[in-house]
Amino acid sequence: MFTTIETEIAGSRKKILDALDRTGDITLIRGYGNLGDELIFAGMRQLLGGVRYRETGVDNLYGVRGELGLVAGGGAWCGEFDYMAKLLPEIERRFARVIVLPSSYDPNVDAIRRILAQSHALFFARERTSYDLIRGICRAELAHDGAFFFDYRPYRISPHECDGMLVSFRTDAESTGGAAPPENEDISITRSTLDEWLWTISRCETVRTDRAHVMIAGAMLGKLVEYRATKYHKLPAIADYALRSLPVRNLDRPAAIETLEKLRAKSEAMHCELPERYRQMDVDRLVTTVRRETLTSPTEIAGALQGVATRYVLLLDAGVEPLPGAVERLLRFAEEREDCAAVTGALISSHGIIIHSGADIDISDAVMDVKLSLRGLVYDEPIRASGACAAIPPGWALVDAAALGREPLDLNLAPDLDLIDWSMRIAQSGCGRLYRTADALAVMTRDDTREAGQPPGMPEWLSRYALFYKRHNLVPGSLFDELPGLGPRAEARVRAAARLLLAMVADCGVDWVGGKWEAGDLTPLFPALSGRETELLDSIQALRQELEQERGRFEEIRKTRAWKLLTLQWRLRAALREKSSD
Repeated sequence: MFTTIETEIAGSRKKILDALDRTGDITLIRGYGNLGDELIFAGMRQLLGGVRYRETGVDNLYGVRGELGLVAGGGAWCGEFDYMAKLLPEIERRFARVIVLPSSYDPNVDAIRRILAQSHALFFARERTSYDLIRGICRAELAHDGAFFFDYRPYRISPHECDGMLVSFRTDAESTGGAAPPENEDISITRSTLDEWLWTISRCETVRTDRAHVMIAGAMLGKLVEYRATKYHKLPAIADYALRSLPVRNLDRPAAIETLEKLRAKSEAMHCELPERYRQMDVDRLVTTVRRETLTSPTEIAGALQGVATRYVLLLDAGVEPLPGAVERLLRFAEEREDCAAVTGALISSHGIIIHSGADIDISDAVMDVKLSLRGLVYDEPIRASGACAAIPPGWALVDAAALGREPLDLNLAPDLDLIDWSMRIAQSGCGRLYRTADALAVMTRDDTREAGQPPGMPEWLSRYALFYKRHNLVPGSLFDELPGLGPRAEARVRAAARLLLAMVADCGVDWVGGKWEAGDLTPLFPALSGRETELLDSIQALRQELEQERGRFEEIRKTRAWKLLTLQWRLRAALREKSSD
């Protein structure tokens, strides 16, 4: 059960340690909080077990300065708890370089967004939602929460020794405000020590909570975990990113039915605002719908697109359902703009969170990032945000059939890149513009089904990324998420390694590169991916520690009376030899 997650944690461990960049002067800065935060600190200490560092509290920074400040991760970057964000400018004044360890961020809070934008620090996000929200604002990386580096083995006991359900919902400002069950115990507050807290979780069969670290600890101890979200995306995002291979269930899933009903009602209300000719429009006469999940190969999808006789094509990914009136709104938007090659609406999760409404493209040092518009916002009221965009992300879109004929979709690319590639070719050819409108709503009715970890060796999907690189001379930013072993993308050498890897796969094929990989011939070019660089650094660090210990012993010897007498004797002999030579 833990094989996949342990592989992913190892990738995050390497990414964080690589970011230290062999710095010799490191200070770990703890925050303050409850026992869940203590689990983060304990996990980070184990992560840094082979690294020389000193540790201090965020409330004890007087006189503390140095080369690298490591800010302990957590949730103190949101509206309810923002103390770490407020202290960051002071921390940056005291250290030449700052890394914020894996945390959740809510840049929809203006103060948080402003601090992130003004900072020169490297921010690790502990889940994909935060990462997507901040990577266009500041330097960002994605890695597991510090609690995943803790060794839970001493606390794992036989299932026969476990009994009952632990109900542990929070009772502070981040709670959603509902009445806690009578049997509730907020153990992150009521228990005295981390050891007691862990044993409390270990002895139960099932955990029900809205505490992120009760959820993480329960899952890592092999419990069935049922969680409920708090006031922002933290818990579901951590579960979806880091715990998807473990028995973790969202208690809010039934509430998704109510959310869908509200969204449906809003969409119907917006539909009533349309002019009558659009409300009465024969959609089937103008639009051919192509659903990707019903077509099992790129050849089938290409065949469906080639046989289109209508003016428009509605592309729908698996699990995407346009709400009533949504297609008519896209049609109206496209018909009112002669240059419209494609338009997308708002894609919303079943919990009412916007996944995207179009996208922009950010390019830096030959790395391309897709910036999803409106991502993470709650769709409480219609967000009348419409206009041009740089790219149509996967999900849904109304596409002009003529534009699709001039620039066909390349279905040999990865599914998350084919529409991005098409968008870029449309912009280059000048045969139309791309638009987005948040007035047209579609719902993603099922959870993300990403593979929980990639197979060992050289993955086949890499050839699809290589094709994109060969065409645009750009590395998709998502490659660094798929291959965390490349190292931190913020480093120029890692970006260069990514370009080299994709160029080799594009020119020589994934089979040839895979064969060389298995034979170890590529290790000098990609030491980070092979893991040998980490082994070498560990060996060097161990040697340094051994030398430091020997130096310490030598200093102790120098303080002894015997050493002082021997030193005096040696100096006298040297003086006598010098005198006799005269």
